[in-house]
Amino acid sequence: LMTALKRLQPDLVLFGGDLSGREDCEPAAAGLLGRIMGLPNLSQVPLVAVPGNHDSGDGLGLLQQSGARVLRNQVYVHQVRGQSWQIIGLDDRRQGTLDTARACQEARKTGVAPQHSLVLVHNPDSLLDLPPGQAAWFCGGHFHGGQIWMPFRLEYHVLRDEKLPRAGFDKGCITLGDMTGYISRGLGCVLFPLRFCSLPEVVSLEIHSPKT
Repeated sequence: LMTALKRLQPDLVLFGGDLSGREDCEPAAAGLLGRIMGLPNLSQVPLVAVPGNHDSGDGLGLLQQSGARVLRNQVYVHQVRGQSWQIIGLDDRRQGTLDTARACQEARKTGVAPQHSLVLVHNPDSLLDLPPGQAAWFCGGHFHGGQIWMPFRLEYHVLRDEKLPRAGFDKGCITLGDMTGYISRGLGCVLFPLRFCSLPEVVSLEIHSPKT
């Protein structure tokens, strides 16, 4: 992982939540994240995060100590090659207080166009609560790409109750309404320390936005 990350030259690092599935492992996970962000090629790059459904209050504090800007229905604006981009970070719909109206209101105040706006969310089902026209891009996770593949998508009927996976939107690059984005399989596991036909991943995305 560290070897692969050393080759990247990102403008931003996004973390979609769930530092660890266990509270007692959060300090070690935060330490690893701190080591990652301490790499020479990443040390000056902003780390933007949102809470996941497994993140405790202490875990979010550790995230912030690692240098992350943790967004809970908030906005972060960053200059990328002379253009303003904003990250609209949503709180977790299960463990937090999801407030898309507040997040959208904050986003409109910045004056950044939707073409340069990206929604960062742990559970992509939260995107269904967003009104259209707020952002052109999104990044999410939570589903683990199914984690344990079953025929006929049974993993999403037996182990999960979210809407998007049952509609076929569970991983990879997808278009949802007027937004294009990526649902990452992530690195961890839930319930069982096992993955089958759902490899863990760290994703490098290059976004080409139309001129506004």
